[in-house]
Amino acid sequence: MLKQSLRLTGLVFCAAALGVALPQPVLSAPTAWDIANTGQPYRDVSFTTTEGTWMSVDVSPDGKTLVFDLLGDIYSVPATGGDAKLIQGGPAMQRTPNFSSDGRHLLFISDASGAENVWMCDPDGTNAHQITHETQNLIMAAVWGPDDDTVVTDFIDGRYPRRFASDIRIFDVSGGSRVVVPTPANKRDVAEPALTRDGRYLYYTERLAHSFGIYIDGTHINYAIKRRDMQTGAVDEVASGWGSAMTPQVSPDGKRLAFVRRVLDKTVLFNEEVATSAQRAVYDDLDRDLQASYEAQANYYPHFGWFPDNRHVAIWGKGKLYNVDMDSGAAVEIPFRVQATHRITEPLRIQHDMAPAKVTVRAIRNLAPAPDEKTLVFSGVGYLWRKTLPAGSPERDFYVWSDTDQKYLGTRVIFVDTESSNWTWDPVAKAHYWHRFFSHQPDLNFDNPEVLNAVLQIMRFWLDMGVDGFRLDAIPYLVEREGTNNENLRETHEVIKQLRAAIDAHYKNRFLLAEANQWPEDVREYFGDGDECHMAYHFPLMPRIYMSIAQEDRFPITEIMQQTPDIPDSCQWAIFLRNHDELTLEMVTSKERDYMYLTYASDVRARINLGIRRRLSPLMENDHDRIKLMNSLLLSMPGSPILYYGDEIGMGDNVFIGDRNGVRTPMQWSPDRNAGFSRADPQRLYLPPIMDPIYGYQSTNVEAQIRDPSSLLSWTKRMLAVRKTSQAFGRGLRRFLKPGNRKILAYLREYGDDSILCVANLSRSAQPVELNLGAKPDRGSVAADKGLGHLHAALGAVEVVAELGERVGHVVLLVSRSRMGTRYPPRC
Repeated sequence: MLKQSLRLTGLVFCAAALGVALPQPVLSAPTAWDIANTGQPYRDVSFTTTEGTWMSVDVSPDGKTLVFDLLGDIYSVPATGGDAKLIQGGPAMQRTPNFSSDGRHLLFISDASGAENVWMCDPDGTNAHQITHETQNLIMAAVWGPDDDTVVTDFIDGRYPRRFASDIRIFDVSGGSRVVVPTPANKRDVAEPALTRDGRYLYYTERLAHSFGIYIDGTHINYAIKRRDMQTGAVDEVASGWGSAMTPQVSPDGKRLAFVRRVLDKTVLFNEEVATSAQRAVYDDLDRDLQASYEAQANYYPHFGWFPDNRHVAIWGKGKLYNVDMDSGAAVEIPFRVQATHRITEPLRIQHDMAPAKVTVRAIRNLAPAPDEKTLVFSGVGYLWRKTLPAGSPERDFYVWSDTDQKYLGTRVIFVDTESSNWTWDPVAKAHYWHRFFSHQPDLNFDNPEVLNAVLQIMRFWLDMGVDGFRLDAIPYLVEREGTNNENLRETHEVIKQLRAAIDAHYKNRFLLAEANQWPEDVREYFGDGDECHMAYHFPLMPRIYMSIAQEDRFPITEIMQQTPDIPDSCQWAIFLRNHDELTLEMVTSKERDYMYLTYASDVRARINLGIRRRLSPLMENDHDRIKLMNSLLLSMPGSPILYYGDEIGMGDNVFIGDRNGVRTPMQWSPDRNAGFSRADPQRLYLPPIMDPIYGYQSTNVEAQIRDPSSLLSWTKRMLAVRKTSQAFGRGLRRFLKPGNRKILAYLREYGDDSILCVANLSRSAQPVELNLGAKPDRGSVAADKGLGHLHAALGAVEVVAELGERVGHVVLLVSRSRMGTRYPPRC
């Protein structure tokens, strides 16, 4: 059977460590859920109460207000007691409110989205919105981080049996998370996080038991309170012993710790002086804690809070709220009165046929496979049954199999240099498997829903790690259908829409980049209506830039750009000169491909897969003027430019290294050992650095070029600075001018008040040019060009007459008179 380490064809993730062990897939695209409108009959019940069960309570930073939960609603009440005011109510379960350090926001747990997540609101309950977006996993408790921009949570993997274990994570309010306290070695839970005001120390409860047990003696040593130094990562145990220690709450000044412990048959509130670790019992009229539970809990005793005087705490016990003096142990009741209204939904009742003619067996017993593993015998509803087993494991269906290699004959082979067919025979499975790329990279079967779930789970893993987006490699080939060429199918777009919807539902400012080596009108479909990919590579433009330079003719560039359709406003093209693969020539004619080979790859060793495996600088014969011209075109064309690492310093390649690895050599940071890329022994590097006399790391490296203002790296930095001066480069309209001299490429980039004239001489000699810009009587000009050749423009001019030096590019910014006082960057 094929190894599970095979490449997931169709998705390449923008992260470096794909070998991490990942959890099994559970995530699926969310369905709409409105807990306030289930469609079931209901009735409202109102009542008044002055006591409650299992109430979490917190104190405002000024000590004047308490917030507490009661029967799934959240209320506020003056710290001295009185009538409670509803803050968060309704059918959703809301619990465990927590004030921010400035008192301007409340944090709470709610299942309004269909699963328990962290929410925040103003103290009066307005502006409520969701922070985390879990659908399967459990968030048990949450408190504010020190800067009120983060939330510390008790996080449980929602899959059995992992729901017995937990870790502690920090979620950014704006999105993203990281684990700060991992699941203990005993695979049990850590819970009830509490941070000091300065964020230095994190207190939490950890279950010490090393095995599961239905019965737990609460007087034994079951739990301990531990403290993690958030700066050093050091962890120490601050409270434990017989009766355990749970529910830590640290005073505002960080000098005292309140917690609960079982003493004989009572749960007792304790005080610990942090400096000396001295502990003493304070108050014993509390309710029973939950440490005897064998499953992880949100709180082993309800959350309670310190008053700002660092002496008193507000805590629930025996149905009431109390103000407890942590010095004397005196407790004063905080009376409250709640006018509650709750919606009671009628139970769902379904009629069942108790004697159907046909029944689905759900309790299958006594499974016995045959010796040849082809048949399974089992018992159900009093009978023995026999079933023919499918070949292979359940994971077999993650791939595309066939008994014949004659399916999908209308599908082209991409890598004709190495593959003769898209099917390869597997002698273990005794079947052919499908691959659009290499035979060691079988395609995934996206007709299997479990495949999409697995991909979504992997994507979510990396998004939670902080990855900004994903490059969707070979995206047109996700789905196969007989009678088609198996490219750009409707079902493929449906898969992409599901990926996009799942990401948008849980994460902000993340993107999908489509890698589709096809014509622009075909790639346009992968933007959808703004609901598929955010970006897509513009593959046909790249070889035509090289072709225009070689032919000294603007036509290849203008032709392909005029064939490029409009895309949704929220989407963008990704444009590039080189990448980690070959300079692909799929999107040119056979005649043009022969010309490119002759011009740029006369050495046949540089040719691979209908492409050229060379870097930018060797392709330009290390001519810095041509390199600068190429990058000038890249940075001024419509789209987001992508610079391949090393091209900014003119790195070379090694055609003697196999496959595409010749353009994937280590980055050349310095003239030190291994080009400053690694301190490992040179023979242990995956690929050797470039060491030839021209491009070797001893002469071509970042350290040297940073010090040289005339270096290619310094020039690139200045060009990027110019590009950042106007949004016209990234988002502006593009209008080609048509000078009589075809060796000149000229176009306007326009956005708002900015009109940017971009002019490039594609010839190896100086060229005259006359440009008709059209009537713009209200405009002036400011030159921000490379300083090569001669270019002149006058205020209000409609024509520009110029003489351009060989292989040069210019940028002239035409601005409205109202912006003539604006300062622009120096010439570059």
